[in-house]
Amino acid sequence: MKHCITFVFLGWVLINSINSQKALDKTISLSFTNKNFVRVLYDLEKSHELKFYFDPKRIPYFVYTKSYENKQIWYIIQDLLSGALLKVISIDNNTIGIIPTGQLNKTYINALADKWQKGVYAYPFKEETITMKFTKGIVAPDSPKKVNLTLNFNDKDHQDALIGIALFQMIIA
Repeated sequence: MKHCITFVFLGWVLINSINSQKALDKTISLSFTNKNFVRVLYDLEKSHELKFYFDPKRIPYFVYTKSYENKQIWYIIQDLLSGALLKVISIDNNTIGIIPTGQLNKTYINALADKWQKGVYAYPFKEETITMKFTKGIVAPDSPKKVNLTLNFNDKDHQDALIGIALFQMIIA
């Protein structure tokens, strides 16, 4: 009887340790083409029931084409952040923080989490599809609403993100 109770107890401990695996330790396979870092985080959040806390102003705008097979999430994110002076930390079982190396303290992490929870910080895009009619590049009057568009401009040959693009509206009569 004593051996049976010990076995049940060890089984219970093992199951709880598996269920309480931290987000950073989860092993996943991931592949993406021409995605910026924030978009990779957003997609990870949606597909793996994670939450990321970071200061959007401190996140680099890198565009990646990468593939990972059976890698831990912390490895993937740290690899993508290589050279960015940011550290990946586990806040709780499903929450990951991306923190500047000089701010690795409880006060900063709590303030960062608070800003995300209160909506001060958010992803710079929304997942919604809007269909609009355009007439010569201008929103048609009967369109449901006007929106701001986020556009990525990539080099034709290398698919690198172009920085410092200027858009002009030219009216030729």
